[in-house]
Amino acid sequence: MAGRYPRRMGPGVRAAAAVREAIASLVPGSETPPGDVGPGWEDLVRWTLDGWAAGIERDLRRAEAAYAAAQAAAGQAPDDDQVAALEECLWRISTGTEKVDALISLAFNADPIVVVADNPTQITMRPSRDRNKERLKDIGEPSALKLIEARATLSGERSRLRRHQIAHSLPALDDLQDLACFIRVHHRDGRVFGYELVRWTPERWNEGISELTPEALFGQRLEEARRGLAALVRVVEALADVLVEAATVRVPQFVYYDHDTNTYAPKPPSPTGPPKSLEIDFVLEQSDPLRTRRVSSPSLVQLGTEIPFDDGVWRVVALDGGKEGADQTAICRLVGGED
Repeated sequence: MAGRYPRRMGPGVRAAAAVREAIASLVPGSETPPGDVGPGWEDLVRWTLDGWAAGIERDLRRAEAAYAAAQAAAGQAPDDDQVAALEECLWRISTGTEKVDALISLAFNADPIVVVADNPTQITMRPSRDRNKERLKDIGEPSALKLIEARATLSGERSRLRRHQIAHSLPALDDLQDLACFIRVHHRDGRVFGYELVRWTPERWNEGISELTPEALFGQRLEEARRGLAALVRVVEALADVLVEAATVRVPQFVYYDHDTNTYAPKPPSPTGPPKSLEIDFVLEQSDPLRTRRVSSPSLVQLGTEIPFDDGVWRVVALDGGKEGADQTAICRLVGGED
């Protein structure tokens, strides 16, 4: 349905725009990252947060436009375009909610990056509402508590319940459709005493409906979308208020990478032995005579690493296996100092 709905500045779009303005005004607080992280970290954090906020703005704009298109069928049986419009509205409410949770987790450092349980060589992003809530409680400002309340209200809306029912076009929006049927076997203590054919319908599908007509069914789904959209807008408005009140770019989450096992951990591990010492040969390319430096290091170097020596800064541009007792050979280019 791309391009079907006109761009409009509804309350959701205005709320998302306020979030983006608040992100642009964030400044570093007293906490700073380790020096190795380098300058400009706060710019990258703001840029990342704004990317999520831009996605929220798009979801809300399209949700509001889709709802307006679907609402044209209020009180009557909808046509296919109006059904599709309501499907998009409900879908956008759900995806917008997920983006809000991600943005809260990143903005307030609620540990969104987690190590994959059965494969610690991988990490993934899984924001947690519970962790978000704890971080917002730590802030303690009235705006943070209001955001917690608004997010809890959104969770109770039926529009979220419809994520895998309507948004994925499983049941019809204007008809009573079974998702499946099964035979329920009645027993006590393993002794069967009856069988029943059961029609499994979407959860709480009939709630708020007095008659099973296309008009009534679609009208109830419209009401669920209206309430869900309004609840999401209130969450985004509350998020903008917290960002303005907190006004701090927070240092990103720490994730610990073990160079020996190539695995990640969420917390710093305890040393199990004496510090390791690796021998690294730094070789300056195209130098005549060939300039080399052997350095003891607790870990292997990475591409792009810059090492200050007495004749300038050497940047690692290629890596090779070690020779003659070295664990690694780093081919470098001079980026400062003598030629």
